[in-house]
Amino acid sequence: MKKAPEPQPLQAVHLGEVERLEFDQVGFQHRTAATKAINRISFQARTGETIAFVGPSGSGKTTMMKLLVGLYRPESGRILYNGIDENRINFEDLRNQIGFVTQD
Repeated sequence: MKKAPEPQPLQAVHLGEVERLEFDQVGFQHRTAATKAINRISFQARTGETIAFVGPSGSGKTTMMKLLVGLYRPESGRILYNGIDENRINFEDLRNQIGFVTQD
């Protein structure tokens, strides 16, 4: 599988320890889908808080997690880490702090 390298910001901001995460009106649609997987999702979380994404199969839970770790990029809205827009960070800083295990 050939995939283009992940784009990196020209002057990436060092993220530091993630203390705050915010989804601000985030939307995403898979290329082959007829409808959006998620649409205008907003929430905030801080270190020490627990958040659960609950819903039936196909409701967008895995898509949200892939957006959170930067495997997908939002088509609309913003994802902020410590108040820094995801388009300004180096995702290696983030991925060194987050574990992500799918149901498979």
